[in-house]
Amino acid sequence: VLEADGEVLDATARFLAQPVAPARRRIALLNASFAHATQGDLARAIECVEEAMSLASGPNTEYDRQECRAQRATFFMMRGDLGEAESELRDSITFFVKAAREGSYQDLLRVRGNLGFCLLMQGRVEESASILRPVIQEAQRIDARDVLAINAPVYGLALARLGEPAGPLMTQGLRLAY
Repeated sequence: VLEADGEVLDATARFLAQPVAPARRRIALLNASFAHATQGDLARAIECVEEAMSLASGPNTEYDRQECRAQRATFFMMRGDLGEAESELRDSITFFVKAAREGSYQDLLRVRGNLGFCLLMQGRVEESASILRPVIQEAQRIDARDVLAINAPVYGLALARLGEPAGPLMTQGLRLAY
């Protein structure tokens, strides 16, 4: 994975060295931010996503800014800034619910799943489970396997911490992930 991320970063650097339209630059920066995060460089990941966010300005770009904020929130969560991550995730969810667009429902499920994980990391297990339960139910209903692969094990862990059986959720998520 690290080799592939290095390739993404090299290709992104070459791409961004050229004159590029802001919307395309934003997408490249978001890809680079994920690669940096995967390599453990969260500071650089956050820098890239914030630069991407700055490019989403003007009319009709609030959705793009919120996508950037949701990704930045994930990086905050990864570096342990759980309060900041929770606030950004909640703001993003509120926005995505109000500004739903075609094809965005799985994105909303992913952000809700990240909020559930963030709450679990804070020890707020019941609240986490109450958020993750509908994420899992909806992901199953629409066959969103990537959402299930990530969130089923997290929900299973929340259930286990509540003393409830979690085995099927844990194995379902792991089976989908691998």
